[in-house]
Amino acid sequence: MSNIRKFGLQQWRFVVLSLAIFGLVAAVIPLSQSVRDHLELLESSPNGGSQWTLTQLNVEQARLQQALLLAMRSPDADLAPLRRRFDLYYSRSETVTSMRSSKYLTPDAQLIALLDSLQAQTIELATIIDQPDKELRYDLPILYAQIEAQDTFLQELSSKTTKIFAKTSDDHRAQLSKLLIQILVIALLLAVSFISVVVLLYRSVREARATQVTLTNVTARLQSTIGASLDAVIVSDQNGVLLDYNGAAEHVFGYSRDEVLGKQALHYLIPESNRSIMRSEIRQHLETGESPLVGKGLLQLNGLKKGGEVIPIEVSIAPAVDGDQTIFISFVRDISEREAIKENILRSRDEALKMAKAKSDFITIMSHEMRTPLNGVISAHEVLSSTTLTPYQNKFFSIARSSAAHLLSHVNDVLDIASLDASETAPRKDRFSPLEVIEDIIENAQSLARARGNSLGADFTGADAGFYIGDKRRFRSILINLLGNAIKFTQNGHIQIDFGTFLQDNETVCFEVHVTDNGLGIPKDKLEDIFNDFVRLNTGYDRDADGTGLGLSITRRMVQTMSGEMGVESEVGAGSTFWVKLPFVNCPSPETNLGAPAFNAPPSVGNRSQGIRALLVEDNAINRTLMLEFLEDVGLEVQTAENGQTGVEAANATKFDYIFMDISMPVLDGIAATKMLRGNMKGASADAKIIGFTAHSSQESRDDCLAAGMYDVLVKPVSRAGILSVLGFKPVAKTEAPSFGDKLLDLQQIESIKDILGPERFAKTCARFRSEMKKGFQDLVKDLRNHPPVGQPKDLVIQIHRLAGLSASMGASALHAKLAAAQSVAETDNIDALREELNAAAICLELTLGAEVYDEAVTANAAPRERPR
Repeated sequence: MSNIRKFGLQQWRFVVLSLAIFGLVAAVIPLSQSVRDHLELLESSPNGGSQWTLTQLNVEQARLQQALLLAMRSPDADLAPLRRRFDLYYSRSETVTSMRSSKYLTPDAQLIALLDSLQAQTIELATIIDQPDKELRYDLPILYAQIEAQDTFLQELSSKTTKIFAKTSDDHRAQLSKLLIQILVIALLLAVSFISVVVLLYRSVREARATQVTLTNVTARLQSTIGASLDAVIVSDQNGVLLDYNGAAEHVFGYSRDEVLGKQALHYLIPESNRSIMRSEIRQHLETGESPLVGKGLLQLNGLKKGGEVIPIEVSIAPAVDGDQTIFISFVRDISEREAIKENILRSRDEALKMAKAKSDFITIMSHEMRTPLNGVISAHEVLSSTTLTPYQNKFFSIARSSAAHLLSHVNDVLDIASLDASETAPRKDRFSPLEVIEDIIENAQSLARARGNSLGADFTGADAGFYIGDKRRFRSILINLLGNAIKFTQNGHIQIDFGTFLQDNETVCFEVHVTDNGLGIPKDKLEDIFNDFVRLNTGYDRDADGTGLGLSITRRMVQTMSGEMGVESEVGAGSTFWVKLPFVNCPSPETNLGAPAFNAPPSVGNRSQGIRALLVEDNAINRTLMLEFLEDVGLEVQTAENGQTGVEAANATKFDYIFMDISMPVLDGIAATKMLRGNMKGASADAKIIGFTAHSSQESRDDCLAAGMYDVLVKPVSRAGILSVLGFKPVAKTEAPSFGDKLLDLQQIESIKDILGPERFAKTCARFRSEMKKGFQDLVKDLRNHPPVGQPKDLVIQIHRLAGLSASMGASALHAKLAAAQSVAETDNIDALREELNAAAICLELTLGAEVYDEAVTANAAPRERPR
């Protein structure tokens, strides 16, 4: 019972003390609020600021007087500095006059009158200073006198303001003293009450001590965890001062804990170039709560080690509130090793790319070296083609010529291997019969297969013998490569070619070809390797087989370029089957082929375009004459220019519908001229269609022309059909026309030139052609003999390009091909190979010019003379 009474008494005392404390606290609250208000008034008193502002006004007045004296000394002085100085004075004056509305000033009529007077004087001075320079120079003495008269006025204003602010501050201090005395009394009462409460809170104190011990243990464990962390842990306050720094941080940055605690983290741990950025981002977080640096997860920055070494680090910064300030906890990881590994990977990638390029360069060089003897073989075939052969000889001559042509195509594919990898070489759109191509390939391969003791078989069940649109040259190369490999790696066996078609959609037909042999076969772990560059399997027959190991890799590239598929199935000892699937576009008219086109034209004018103006820009006189005849023959009104510069001037002065532009010209080439015309939208022919013509047939050359702004590009020799095509006349397919690719002269073009020029002019043109070609070759031989063009490869290329274009224009197709090959070699700076190419071209030139005159070329080519044996 006594315990209960004791507990009740304690409870009563506790309640009484609690009420007393509550009452005292309640009394302190309004007093504290009053104290805070008075303190704020004293802290924010503008007395010091007002004195500073008035002082600055006096300073600006003195500077303005100096500026006035300088302006009055020189009648031609620049008044802009004076006006800027007055603007500063005016700004200070406005700040002073704004003190009329200050809540810290006791209302005083005299002070308000002084401020009003200052404002009026300032406005009056502004009226003078805003005058034009002439009037202002005249009033400078008046302005100086008025400003000088303000000295006494400003001293009086400063004294009055100081007295008023001092009186106000004294009143606030007196009131604050009374409040502090009242608070002191209440504080003493509170102290007594708190002492009484101590006894009642004894148990609470004991519990608090136990809690403190627990917190200490937890803190120690936390410190141990941070110290054992593999990542550096850095704690800093909002001013950047380091508060904590664990052992991992010592390892990362090289500083001991004692060296950096209490120091600026940015100064010791961050490179100087990044410090200002980090300061601004931390300040932004403190002001707005947002920053791209704080609380954004892992960031990659640069850190600074003790020795000055800059290292890459990965940082995560998290904010935390500690009392009334924000602290920043940073978790840092040294990623130098990871970045080194990354750099090694990138270096390895770059080295691999260099190796790939070196391999491609090696292929290109070797291919050029192969072309030199190959051109000799083809030239020999052309010499033989001008002699009379027996049917038996002609049969094997045709096989040799076809094989040489295929080998040249194969070498060209090797030269384009980089383009095939980059898918830069678009498939051709030839119209042909795939079945006829396969039959021709099998017939040509019979003798080679028999030489290895092999037999060839074919199954065309389900194959379509019609005509389709696709890349004939690549299709032929793919099948020859596959059949050649089968023959090469099979001995005394059988090789089967299966060919079939199936419809993919209404326009596309897929051709599927299987080439099967019963040779040694390929191990399963090598089935993918055989499609890599320079891979040759070490089999028994392979040791005796020639080749570079590029055949299948090039074949797969060609299949992929044609949007097809290719694969292989093989078993060691049983043989291999290579298959390809290639899509082609269905052709609706199998009876016809794309030969020389005929043209539909408006019935009123035939194949002519009257009233259309054209500009012909060509530097070669013969080519210019032929092109002029072509263009006039189709009804164009033609004006000529001899180089790109004169062509641009003519096109800017006169409106033309079409501009026929040669690409390679002196003074200004065709591409540069086209860019100038397209860049001048005010020229008379700004909208003209520019058609380029060049001896270069590469896609890259065509793309350069189109990128410069040309409408279309014609490849020399330029024909009447080509001109009509770019003018908008559509070709109508007719029966297959003969090909002149294997003949010395393009008879169709020569006949066209002769019909246009007439016999007399044609004879003169032929004579000039023979003269220029002979002189051009003599100049080339002289340049190569006396002045090896080590530093002038471009000059040789230009000379050869000119001769190639001239021969193409005159129908000398074989000579044009030889010169085009020589031009390609000239661009590689291989002088020895160039000499061999030009020797082959010289032989072809002799054959081309062997006729008495060019008007007898048709007869000479149609019935070639038998050469002495």
